[in-house]
Amino acid sequence: MKGTILINDKEYEAVANAASPYLYRKIFNEDFILAFDPEKPQPALFEKMFFVMVKQAELPFKEVMNLGMDDFYEFLSDFDPIDIISEIDKISDLYFKNTKGTSSPKGKAG
Repeated sequence: MKGTILINDKEYEAVANAASPYLYRKIFNEDFILAFDPEKPQPALFEKMFFVMVKQAELPFKEVMNLGMDDFYEFLSDFDPIDIISEIDKISDLYFKNTKGTSSPKGKAG
């Protein structure tokens, strides 16, 4: 799923796909799905996933595979402290739309 997230009047192209949680794990050495709690969303998880999604849109896959914490910190330095956190809903919507099926069960013929 591709989308655009607007932060401080700047558009960020982002991609969420089946590789996103694996790239997240490779870069941050933690499991996004296991760490995610829908009852208490943790802002840092979404800052990290936003980074992964933006880099997936910007870079060839092999370059995303080589990103690390230094790249993440450099990415964050372009934002004010609350910028990304204030857009958690948009980031979450883009990510989780990718994980939801688009088909629905067929009704019984009666």
